[in-house]
Amino acid sequence: NWNTSNLVIANDMFRKAASFNQPIGSWDMKKVQFLVRFLSDATSFNQSLAAWRLDSLVILPGKPLSGAAAALDHTAISRQNYDAMLIAWNAQNLKSPMSLGAAGLRFCAAASARANILKPVVDGGHGWVITSDGRLCTKHKVTFDSQSGSAVAGKMVSYTDKIIAPNTPSRQGYTFAGWYTDTAFTTAWDFANDTMPDNDLTLYAKWTKNPASVSTLSPELPKSPGARLAETGSNTVLLVLAASIFVASGIVLFKK
Repeated sequence: NWNTSNLVIANDMFRKAASFNQPIGSWDMKKVQFLVRFLSDATSFNQSLAAWRLDSLVILPGKPLSGAAAALDHTAISRQNYDAMLIAWNAQNLKSPMSLGAAGLRFCAAASARANILKPVVDGGHGWVITSDGRLCTKHKVTFDSQSGSAVAGKMVSYTDKIIAPNTPSRQGYTFAGWYTDTAFTTAWDFANDTMPDNDLTLYAKWTKNPASVSTLSPELPKSPGARLAETGSNTVLLVLAASIFVASGIVLFKK
């Protein structure tokens, strides 16, 4: 075990240690003032140093080997670890001026924390300079499962970006009720505030069944007594006419 509670100068400690990747994130660094080239070119190192206290880091006037110049240059620290480090360090009482070397490192979720670390002290920031890192937010696929509705095309969205809402799908006999992150429809996606996670995402369409339509046919009105009488009279005339024809036919046959 390393006892670093009284460590003040850590310049070049693991410089060019190409195979070094030990978990040193729990080291007590609260008294460390100098980290120049601390992990420079330790090309296998990928550990989070978010728990380190960097409140004592200083740059001495006329002393180029002070501060944290080139401290993390050309390491293998992942974007996730670097994000965690920047977010944690932004919450500390950092001294200014300070220069942190981070050549080749990439951040994404920590963009706002990093911006505050760089902001001048008079504007409420920490007044640091971070050299040679860059922003990289991986794009992931968003799939829209319309749940038997009309097809909705997926899209690629960068991690931490907001997803632009697609056109509303349609479904015969149903009304669209929003996009959800699960098939149980317990968590709605808020396009105005939610941001893309660091992985692929499927959103599911929720539907509300429309109520059944009510028949509008009018009931048949009862017939008037006059109409019934007219129908009865018509039937009587037909019967008399038929009987007359039958009798006439019988007379003709009898005469023959």
